[in-house]
Amino acid sequence: MIVTVANRTAARVSRAEVARIIERTFRILRRQGFGIEQGYAVSVAFVGQREAKAIASRFLKKRHAANVLSFDYGPAGELVLNPDAIRRSIPALGASFSEALRRLLIHGAVHLAGVHHERSRREARAAERLEADIERALRVRRR
Repeated sequence: MIVTVANRTAARVSRAEVARIIERTFRILRRQGFGIEQGYAVSVAFVGQREAKAIASRFLKKRHAANVLSFDYGPAGELVLNPDAIRRSIPALGASFSEALRRLLIHGAVHLAGVHHERSRREARAAERLEADIERALRVRRR
């Protein structure tokens, strides 16, 4: 697995920690039967509010910046994270910035594996269970 991390913000983010979370999450997903190739490449980009809002508007037709967006390109995928939006979501998540970041990296990786929560409540519950299982395996604290 190839993981590249680009941080275009002032947020302090450990590239090694980001890569480790992504690699371990995909290892768990492969063990659970998700068809993720060993050579799958993931690009993780940390972007500012303006860029996150522009991406959400262009690709999702939404007017606000999301905390994490995922894009699957077949043999590769991309996660776009907005540290400002992550900070704003901390009260709802009941987590520190680093815990919220870990949870959102897992959430984005699960999306790249083809698991989504937008289509139905049933899919949402399945995605939530899968993410909770991965968080427990990686010892990511949940509230």
